[in-house]
Amino acid sequence: DAAGQRLGDLVAGLADRAGDVLGAGIYHNLTITPKSHQTFIGLDGAVLDGSIEITGWQQSGDVWSAGYPEPGWSHGEGRDGMAQYTEDLLIDGQPLVRVASMAELSESTFYYENGTVFTLADPTGKTTRALSTPVAFVGGDTTGATIVNLTITNYASPAQRGAINAHETSNWTLSDLVVTGNHGAGVAAGDGMLIHGGSYSNNGQVGIHAYDTTGLVIDGVVASGNNY
Repeated sequence: DAAGQRLGDLVAGLADRAGDVLGAGIYHNLTITPKSHQTFIGLDGAVLDGSIEITGWQQSGDVWSAGYPEPGWSHGEGRDGMAQYTEDLLIDGQPLVRVASMAELSESTFYYENGTVFTLADPTGKTTRALSTPVAFVGGDTTGATIVNLTITNYASPAQRGAINAHETSNWTLSDLVVTGNHGAGVAAGDGMLIHGGSYSNNGQVGIHAYDTTGLVIDGVVASGNNY
């Protein structure tokens, strides 16, 4: 009943809610640390993107290569030990799967060694990017923050961590977000969190991650195609 009342209050009052407004556009490699009870509202078309551009591709036989960021901090070995590395390669927005050797290269995989990325996928005329920034929102132990109507994508979130990393928070509200294409989890939920509407899909590990979490309410959410 309390969760239902809270959801009703949110929907009824959203139009009049004051907060920090992000206008339409792409905000690259932005990490936000909210204060307690702070509100972030995205206008339609507001996107937080945690990736960087990869340029300077060269071809040798069937193999394409370019400079690439070295692996950062990881959490857990994951699939074949490779999913622990969070810097995925995207070609025209589609993630390639990291492999452990040149012998495993294909048009849907990539290999990294000594600052260089290798793939058989032809990048000519395509957008090529690498997941780089680990987190879009760092929650800490704050309470009552609200995030509304944003797309959060291409963050290099480690396993069991979210692009919205809010495990230690309390009573946050996430409303009508699109959280997609992040390496680990889309969101790591905290106690009393209300996740209302939106989509948490096509992330590398899981859409919504929660553990040792009480009072979590998920309502009207789409979560599909995760664990790519």
